[in-house]
Amino acid sequence: MADIIAYLNDLYGYIRFCRADYTTDHLKKIFESREYQQGLFKRPSDYWAPLIALFTGARLGEIVQMHLGDIREDNGIWVFDLNDDGEKQLKSDTSSRIVPIHSTLMDLGILDFLKHLQNLKGSSKLFADEVRNPDAKFDAYSKRFQHFRKKVGAISGDNEMLDFHSFRHTVRTKLADASVQESLIDDIVGHSSSGRSVGKKIYTHTQLIPQKKEAIEKITYDIDFSKIKPWDKSRLMQILR
Repeated sequence: MADIIAYLNDLYGYIRFCRADYTTDHLKKIFESREYQQGLFKRPSDYWAPLIALFTGARLGEIVQMHLGDIREDNGIWVFDLNDDGEKQLKSDTSSRIVPIHSTLMDLGILDFLKHLQNLKGSSKLFADEVRNPDAKFDAYSKRFQHFRKKVGAISGDNEMLDFHSFRHTVRTKLADASVQESLIDDIVGHSSSGRSVGKKIYTHTQLIPQKKEAIEKITYDIDFSKIKPWDKSRLMQILR
């Protein structure tokens, strides 16, 4: 009986608190915050990870574990190559994918950041400061983001939960609202689908990049990105130089 009660309590908690999409108000509070406008972040991941998630729907672990070589050019299109090479981990086989880089990230200096790290000739990781805990989770980053989100006032409503994973839900909603085909959305965000066979995965990695780039560029937000200080002008970059 005790096990049944515990199960029902867990089920009730799952139903009661649903992960929500970020609203425009939430996103403005995050990305038009003082930290973004003045470039005050102390770690590159605190600046870049939410922005990458905002335009890819990638999971937290997929982003902060990336290596420098995972940002590359494919037939004239810059992409994030999300893979489980080496020590990297993915949730499932269908999570391995290539996601084109949105023009907003290019404007904010993602390639300048990459070039800076390449010139350092140090770690091969994009965010070398981020490490997994004994449970293989990036909980330190997750806690920092939750603190930042609450600090800027991006608070969830009753019976809703907001966290880093909410970016993933938000991107899927944006793509669906832009009438992007569901199978293509699955390929972008790394969701499994009944039609996503191994053969389709290979096809996606080679032939669908232009289509995915077109879909990614349909993601728009009512955020004044011109207020965000580009990475190469942030306080941390000034110190590093």
